[in-house]
Amino acid sequence: MILSLDVGTTVAKAVLFDDQGREVLVSERICPLQHPEPGAVEQDPRDIRRAVVGVLKDSFRTPHGEQIRALVLSTQGGSMIPVRRDGTPTHPLITWMDTRAAPVVEQWSRNGASRQIREQSGWWVEAGLPLATIEWLRRSRPRIHERTEVFLSLNDYLAFLLTGFFVTNPSCAGEMLLMDRQTGQWNPELCSLVGISPEQLSMIRPAEAVIGPLAGEIAKILGVQREIPVINGGQDHTLEALAVGLTEEGKALLACGTAWVVNGVSRSGALADIPEGMGINPHVPPGQWIASQYLGCFGAVMEWWTGTLWSGLNDQADREELYAAVNDRMAQASWDLRELLYLPYSGGKQLDVNRGGGAFLGMTPTHSKEHLTMALMEGTCFEVRWALENLMDRGTTIRELWMIGGATRSRVWPQIMADTLGIPILTSNYSHGPALGAAMVATVSLGDHPDYEAARRVFRVDHGVRKPDQRRHQVLTKRFQRFRKASEILRKGGLDA
Repeated sequence: MILSLDVGTTVAKAVLFDDQGREVLVSERICPLQHPEPGAVEQDPRDIRRAVVGVLKDSFRTPHGEQIRALVLSTQGGSMIPVRRDGTPTHPLITWMDTRAAPVVEQWSRNGASRQIREQSGWWVEAGLPLATIEWLRRSRPRIHERTEVFLSLNDYLAFLLTGFFVTNPSCAGEMLLMDRQTGQWNPELCSLVGISPEQLSMIRPAEAVIGPLAGEIAKILGVQREIPVINGGQDHTLEALAVGLTEEGKALLACGTAWVVNGVSRSGALADIPEGMGINPHVPPGQWIASQYLGCFGAVMEWWTGTLWSGLNDQADREELYAAVNDRMAQASWDLRELLYLPYSGGKQLDVNRGGGAFLGMTPTHSKEHLTMALMEGTCFEVRWALENLMDRGTTIRELWMIGGATRSRVWPQIMADTLGIPILTSNYSHGPALGAAMVATVSLGDHPDYEAARRVFRVDHGVRKPDQRRHQVLTKRFQRFRKASEILRKGGLDA
């Protein structure tokens, strides 16, 4: 059996798989977020450690524990924890959602450093990602920056807890924005930009590498007396892409959580092959890359919209019941929107500047809240189409799109996406995709399967398919063109066409 340790932004999971890819056990613990000051989103390393120990205990102290052959890691990317050489944290983990480094990013954007960072790392710099966070520490917490001997992603921190070695993998290293995308090693120039050296970062090894045996205090706590290899694994979204078969051109993945992120496969890793707004990161299979772009907090928008406009639908309903009731209403709603358009206020990522806000266009007294909600869904799908068209303009073929996350629980949204894009939409409510992808990495590492395609024939994600209605696709294509034009007009928050 393979034990996947999947530690995301707020939840630690241990998922135990048998050799046929079936789940045998799932254990979860919360990793709480902390907000000690405006813009701060942190986690206490002690909370993470307690959660990890708890889920591993649940796994090893069952009748299945003796059958565990390996432990493999899947973690959130983009968060950073500074430590001493003995692993003692010098500051809480700073998550990818933290915004305190925004002034750093603004300065780098003005002086041209942001473009240099993208050229070297493959990423546009963002406030919550480790490169900017380390510079924020240097400017705002200089004593902590000076005392820190190693800067870790969450993957590295867990690797040290479990084995005593500072090791990371390419997909997690890429999200540090300190790795050179061409060499696959730490970039001395990027390190120097934030006042550190490559020696203050973990060793980068392949996803399939065995970091070492489960060792030290953790092994004693778990009561493990035999050698259990700990396998490197990868960043959670990348592993989920592996699990659904995003290993060849023609497929794309849309992660629909609080934030929506679109991902496609690139075999070159060259910035010239992806749109200006996208970043690129190593995939798990060697020689492959994931091109990705954050589109907007569309899940958060729908949360706000539902709570604001639909809260009177059922005053006694909890959140899930309210969403189910809204989905029922939307499934029965008229599709004719009379040219109503919605431009998401958190979207507009395909423009060279922010759109400056959102808007409903074409509203009349005949529009109901069902119409408004349908337009909101359509506008979100238009943002996805815009990003994918930009990617296809660079030569990437996309024949199908996976949707994973909260939006797939809607009976309406995936169909609107299919009709908007004109390609099949694959959906799944399976919530342990990163853990499944990590288990695939472990089986390849152990020699159970020769490659990832063979592993995926065993470790499969069940899914449904929504095919496009061609008549609606034609109508939505015309509406999409109006959407793009309106977005250009509203750029910078003005109406200066």
